[in-house]
Amino acid sequence: MGFIEVKMIAGLSVCFIVGYTAILLLLGKREASLLFKLALSYGLGLGILTHWMLMLGILKVAYGFDVVALPLLVLSGLLVFFRLRKEGSCAQRAGRQKKNFLKVWQEKFSRIGAWEKAVLLISFVYIGGLTYCVFWRALNLPIYAWDAVATSSLKAKVFYFEGSLSPLKNLSHCSYPLHIPLAQTWMALSLEGWDNQLLKIVFPLFFVSFLVIQYYFLKCFMNAKWAVLGTVLVLSSKMFLDSATIALRDFPLMYYNCSAVMMIFLWNKKRDDAYLLLAGLFSGLGTFTKLEGTGYLIIHVFIVLFFLFRQEATVLLEQVKKFLKFALPSLGIYFLFVLYKVSEKLPITERAQFDFAWENLERIPLILAWFGKLVFLSGHWNILWFLLVLSLLNLPRKDLLPEARRVLGLLFICVGFYFLLALCSEVNFISLAGHEAVDVSPRVFLHFFPLAVWAILLLNYSGKSSSRKIDVS
Repeated sequence: MGFIEVKMIAGLSVCFIVGYTAILLLLGKREASLLFKLALSYGLGLGILTHWMLMLGILKVAYGFDVVALPLLVLSGLLVFFRLRKEGSCAQRAGRQKKNFLKVWQEKFSRIGAWEKAVLLISFVYIGGLTYCVFWRALNLPIYAWDAVATSSLKAKVFYFEGSLSPLKNLSHCSYPLHIPLAQTWMALSLEGWDNQLLKIVFPLFFVSFLVIQYYFLKCFMNAKWAVLGTVLVLSSKMFLDSATIALRDFPLMYYNCSAVMMIFLWNKKRDDAYLLLAGLFSGLGTFTKLEGTGYLIIHVFIVLFFLFRQEATVLLEQVKKFLKFALPSLGIYFLFVLYKVSEKLPITERAQFDFAWENLERIPLILAWFGKLVFLSGHWNILWFLLVLSLLNLPRKDLLPEARRVLGLLFICVGFYFLLALCSEVNFISLAGHEAVDVSPRVFLHFFPLAVWAILLLNYSGKSSSRKIDVS
């Protein structure tokens, strides 16, 4: 391992330490898997770090590795120290029995049949091989996609060499959120130089983190074998794999959008408000990743309200408190960047022109035809949408998990959101169903594509919903 790789690991370690500190404060003593916590820590830690860089930019403080990292590390250390002091001595904590991840898997593996062992081994080889390919492609090919350069990497390069956000108003797409440009700036600061390949490490790490979060989410509603199947299915999408390697902002937005949804579902199942707080943070960070994140934030608000109204024996004041636990972090993150743009006299958004007229209704068959072609004939998603259609034939089953209907409803809302955008705006119609749609609409559908995989599994799962905690078992 060369010195440059050590510097890259140091930069990434800051993200994980900051994120893990936040997860430790939120989840506390809950029996959650270390892998699950680390996967959450990466996206959350990177979001905290880029917001700290935004604050430094607002305060006109020049960027540097020490300037960015030291305050965050000192604060993290103090928070962990006081947390441990509050919970009790280290000796008392050490006395708790911990489950050994490898031992648990070994015990489970020994209890299954030969065919199941073979299928699981093939699945693990498949997952490991594709993960290796994603990392290899991300770290051996430079940033080449036009949108990756125009909307993120060019800004990151300017921020790195100028040491501030001041040039933003002179750059194209200055209204676009800054999470990914600042993340790339941070990696350049860590590497002490601009490297078109190594700074892309942030994207395959989003990839691995998402797979881990999705696995533990599915295992909470199904068994481990079905959770592994969910990982295999999501990896069968060419769009999913490619997007994790080419430095576009769509994959990180998918991570934040779907992670927010998973945290909301876990909160509703476990009645644990820590997951609601996490959902609010992830939803807010989605708005700092792409402009479309604002639309997903609105959808997340409706999901939270839906679950709140369906929860029994909850008084109105408690419902308001729970809603604020989601709304304050998510809206706080959203409005911080909006206020920055207002103070710098930057445009709030782009491509938000609505010009609905009755003649727009003529677009409906065009939009439906293109969306159908995109999901069934484009080759981006393998045969997963066909599997979803076949699974819907089993919808009227009595033992259908309630989460299946909810995921289907959410999937319908996400598709309907873009359908309405294309219907009500000429600019968005061109991007989503017009001559630009070949490039744009597959990336848009990626934001919520894992919902289709979850729906397939939930519609076909015949067991009972798991009531176990999220742990390493």
